[in-house]
Amino acid sequence: MTFSNKHGKLLQKWFGKEQPRYLELETKIGERRKNRNQTFLDYKRRKNSVANWTIPPGPTQEERYEIEDEEGEQLRDILDPIVTELKESKKRLRELRQKRLEAANERARKESGTTSLDMNASLPQGFESAVLAKKEEPASSSASVATPAAPSELPQWGAKKKEADKAFGQKDWNTAISMYTQALEIGADSLDATTMATILSNRSLVHAKLFDWTASFEDALAATEKKSDWAKGWLRRATAEVRLGRNREGLSSLKKGVACAGKLTGQFLGLVTECESGLYADVGSSASDKEAPNSAAERIDKFREDGGKAFEQKNYGFAVLSYTRALYHRAMMEQKVEAIILSNRAAAFLKLELPSEALADALAAAEKDPQWSKPLVRAGSAAMLLQDFKSAYQHYAKARKLDENYPAANEGLNDYPKASEMGVSSSSEQVEELHH
Repeated sequence: MTFSNKHGKLLQKWFGKEQPRYLELETKIGERRKNRNQTFLDYKRRKNSVANWTIPPGPTQEERYEIEDEEGEQLRDILDPIVTELKESKKRLRELRQKRLEAANERARKESGTTSLDMNASLPQGFESAVLAKKEEPASSSASVATPAAPSELPQWGAKKKEADKAFGQKDWNTAISMYTQALEIGADSLDATTMATILSNRSLVHAKLFDWTASFEDALAATEKKSDWAKGWLRRATAEVRLGRNREGLSSLKKGVACAGKLTGQFLGLVTECESGLYADVGSSASDKEAPNSAAERIDKFREDGGKAFEQKNYGFAVLSYTRALYHRAMMEQKVEAIILSNRAAAFLKLELPSEALADALAAAEKDPQWSKPLVRAGSAAMLLQDFKSAYQHYAKARKLDENYPAANEGLNDYPKASEMGVSSSSEQVEELHH
């Protein structure tokens, strides 16, 4: 708009040919201005309405008490039948226990040649005089009957250990620690090395449940000093050492533990991996494994070689440990190398009579290298030990299909009918040499 000097009023500007476009723009601007003003008014109205909102009052204290009482009554209605049933079950259990004890006592009396009598019951008529006369007769050494010895009771330390075991089963850790401690104090020097190591190892496990790794280590250390071939003691000790960041000491304990673990070797695998992780993170520090190379590739080669040597020396637990350390670095392996290490560890598991672990490793090796027949033969051997004869036959058949001239596959198929009929397998004795 412009002011006209001649007419004295505002006149619209004239843009010639662009006049329609100018008018269109003016219209759009006017609509936007109108929308903006309307939006502003809407927001203002909403703000005023929100400002006038109020929070509704909650229940009064009396109403809250009534709500709590109602919830308590509902909970009581739900729990009453359960509590009643538990009480009845406990009562029946006590009665059954009492009957079992009475039956056991009765059997003991019968076996010892005596009969159980109710001393409070009245005797049949005619027996009273005979009993009195018998009492007056002098005792004869030839007619004397040996009184049966009372059933042997647990020693006091044994009772404390039993209470501790019960508390452990109920996850009452503090009571378990107290009872194990009392058992050790009462038993003192009367306990043999195995019993002492067992109690110390158990208490070490309880301390581990409470994450008290220092106390757990001390008990495990004492257990392994009492009995150096106690596998569980070494496992507890290695666990505490790894949790305390003493990875090198933990590795040493693991090596000593797997040397005597036998069929318990499978329980060490997770801790071996955790220990290797800590050692590899400590490369270059004073806590690292000084005997292991710094690079992952060199470690793989060394652990693989160590496992092979241990297997040849029939130290199968250490072979499993070495192969497990190598497999920690499997991200740096080629599939063929990983298949070889898995297959070799399966062979060590078979020697340790751990068919489930052997089967898992053998099948993993076969998956990594589908054209290699040896892992399938080991899978068949493991399946035979597990008495899964159908799966064993399938593994042997697939191995022979890959290599018709493979003697172990042919022997497995030839032995299959006899083994399946007998329900046993000697496949663990047919483990071949390792693949290097």
